[in-house]
Amino acid sequence: MFERILVAIDDSSSAPVTLSFVAALAHGHASAVHVVNVNQLLAGGRGWAESTDTEAARLVEGAVRELQGSGITASGAVVRTSASYLARTIVERAEDFQASAIVLGSRRRRGIGRIFGRSVREHVTSLTTLPVVVAPAPLEDSEHHRGNGIEATVEPTIVGGPLLAPRPSSPRSPVSGPDLEA
Repeated sequence: MFERILVAIDDSSSAPVTLSFVAALAHGHASAVHVVNVNQLLAGGRGWAESTDTEAARLVEGAVRELQGSGITASGAVVRTSASYLARTIVERAEDFQASAIVLGSRRRRGIGRIFGRSVREHVTSLTTLPVVVAPAPLEDSEHHRGNGIEATVEPTIVGGPLLAPRPSSPRSPVSGPDLEA
């Protein structure tokens, strides 16, 4: 189904979860993976980007090594672009790689950014006919999430199915009844 997957990563806390997700997806479909980091140029930065070329290259090289270490055919690239071309660049790289799907990481946006901000995911989805699979965001280590007694397992699922399956882990769990499975 997904012979070739493009995964876009950055240096955020969602990157390890995204790589784990794409590795599971690639193993399930015997897919080749192309890792891309779109290094965003800073507005008014006169050519300065969010990461140095060395940092961006290390990020991609580490991701490719991790995937190859688990038996997945993987390649990678770093591309620089402005914020306004971020999504278009991801889609163009997917087309160049002849990808059959695009995997993006997710962030748990809060507050006004969630209401008014248009995410890269939405831009990518509007620019391509390829399936766009979103890896789940890592749970934040905050008071809101601490001690809630729920463990989550992540299984790659295409749009239309659950990504997180909560399971009670203690008698104090707010979830009652049998395990919730996908």
